[in-house]
Amino acid sequence: MQSLTSIRRDLRALVQARDYAQIDAYYDALEQRDWADTEDPGAPYFEAANSGTLFDYSMVPFQDAAAFLQDWIAASPGSYHAHLVLGNFCFGRAGDIRGYGWADSVTQDRWLGAALACERAAAALVQAMALSPRPIAACVTMMQMCAHFQEPYWLRQLFLGNAPETITHEDIDEPGMMDAALAHLAELGVPRLTPEQTPDALPTGLAPRAEHEMDQAKDYWLLRALDLRPGHLGALMAYAQYLRPRWGGSYEDIDGMAGGPLCAALSELQRNAIRWIGILDSMGDYPEPDDAEAVEEYREMFESFLQRELRPEERGMALGFYAQFVSYSLEDQVQARALHAQSAAAFPPNRYFGDVDGPFRSFAHVSIIHGLPDDDGAFKSVLERMCHWDTVATPQALAAVAHHYGRWGFAQDPARAQQLLDRAAVLAQDQADDDFNVLAAAAMLWDGGDHEQGYFLTRQLADRRVADAASSMYDIHRGFRDNTPDSYLDDAVRDQWLQCAVEEGSPLAMYNMAYRNIFDDELDFSRRENLDRVLRLLHGARQEPRADALARLRIGVLLRDHGTEQEQQEGVRAYLRPLVDEDHDWRAARASAEIALAYAHGRGARKNRFAAIEWAQHASRLQPDDEGIDEIQSQVLNSHSLVKTIGTVFGAYMGRGGTSAEDLPPKPDAQ
Repeated sequence: MQSLTSIRRDLRALVQARDYAQIDAYYDALEQRDWADTEDPGAPYFEAANSGTLFDYSMVPFQDAAAFLQDWIAASPGSYHAHLVLGNFCFGRAGDIRGYGWADSVTQDRWLGAALACERAAAALVQAMALSPRPIAACVTMMQMCAHFQEPYWLRQLFLGNAPETITHEDIDEPGMMDAALAHLAELGVPRLTPEQTPDALPTGLAPRAEHEMDQAKDYWLLRALDLRPGHLGALMAYAQYLRPRWGGSYEDIDGMAGGPLCAALSELQRNAIRWIGILDSMGDYPEPDDAEAVEEYREMFESFLQRELRPEERGMALGFYAQFVSYSLEDQVQARALHAQSAAAFPPNRYFGDVDGPFRSFAHVSIIHGLPDDDGAFKSVLERMCHWDTVATPQALAAVAHHYGRWGFAQDPARAQQLLDRAAVLAQDQADDDFNVLAAAAMLWDGGDHEQGYFLTRQLADRRVADAASSMYDIHRGFRDNTPDSYLDDAVRDQWLQCAVEEGSPLAMYNMAYRNIFDDELDFSRRENLDRVLRLLHGARQEPRADALARLRIGVLLRDHGTEQEQQEGVRAYLRPLVDEDHDWRAARASAEIALAYAHGRGARKNRFAAIEWAQHASRLQPDDEGIDEIQSQVLNSHSLVKTIGTVFGAYMGRGGTSAEDLPPKPDAQ
């Protein structure tokens, strides 16, 4: 079987030459080979039909890709694959517009933008179906789109025998909503479907749709794919993904499908490939080592599945996850290393886990943190495979270190190391969702005791302006990392990297700079320009979720102490008070203590000694051993003097009559 890597290389060369006829011929040959494949139909043909095979999106903007696809259709209007790839492109961008958070976090303009992208995708797919006698790939994409989103209204109308109607401005009541949705399309290069481009008839030969199928679009489109080729494994595996609980299904549904009539034509190896989808999805966090019952349950699950007849792909994956489990839950690094090697050997040639998080990270962990040697070359082979794909940053970065230092059996080759680092820096731009990103790999080297190698990788990434690499250099030179050798501590270099990170727009660096301005530099905040500068840094820091709450705390205190009267109130009400209700005891306690000072001094709140004491005591209950909070409570209570403390409390008690519920902290049972 031709690898996806070589397919990608061939097609991108044809794209570069804008040889539309040869692109069509190449795809036709891929489809023909897929049609003849009885063991693994759908792979790699389905993946090759995605636009990411044609374009390296780390280098090619979406708008340029969309323009090329439309030019391809213009040059070859009868091309099935030109329309198919455009449909896949638009469906992919619909997912990008929606985003990848929980449904209730998606704004309405993004839902609308995704729906508009799906309209265009469906039109391209319907046009593709009309151009091919066996449009399995188009039917599968349509099935996936209907499962992810909703079947476009215009397509549903065609099935009902009505004229197609697309979404227009007149359909959207909220002002500006449609414009915002269209802006999302334009940003990602998705061409909007116009009435003239909307198909006015369904493809000839498409099976009629029963009334009960109108609300079961994904089922209808799966059956159309299976009409063309019963038992098509790629189509069935794509469908099984939507039987997982997150899509409203269950693991019993997946197992039932594997043993049911839809999969009757499959071999046992193929049915187990479908079962693996449910088994993999059922794995939550690995059990803690001391949870003996859960550990044994996981171990039995892996052992049982590995006894089945499995394709190389599923065996490789199962062994890799088993290795990760053994490393974490059994804490047996030697056995984990052996299982990782078996996993690498089990995969088909040039295949391995596509994600850097999970088993690959675990393999790196046992190799780097635990220092297990790569005597069999398994870790080296994994790095080589993943680098050959040229799509993932972290293995490129680790291979660069290996070439620079001659590690893991790689030949020492500094020039090759620099090439890999250049590519890793480009690919790192698309690692926002990866925990084991290039900087995490550098930190792993450092934590494993390889300070020189960890520093080398961090510095190389910082020189290439990889996001947050300059902040990592700052952390190293200020001694923030555990066991930092004295030779790395350098205040001048530390400050240079912090300034560099701020200039590059790093939110974490902005927070660190603001913190230093507040506590180390002793800025005069009576000068408005100093206050505004630090506030800008803190607002910038809020872009980073890890810094957001602390930034809000600092903003609230700065506004309370140095802002105008209106800003003082804003600092307390808009920044400090919301932190009290967050599920984080220290932040809630510190915010409560700062609110106590607001009431004690009448800054940002009406001066009220009773409320001040209540807030201070609330803070102390949340964090009873915090020195900073204890100091604030002492200020509020005048507790350095017993006489003053008694007087303060008595006076506050006598004056509590002017206190409303809004002036007081939440009751303990409300926490």
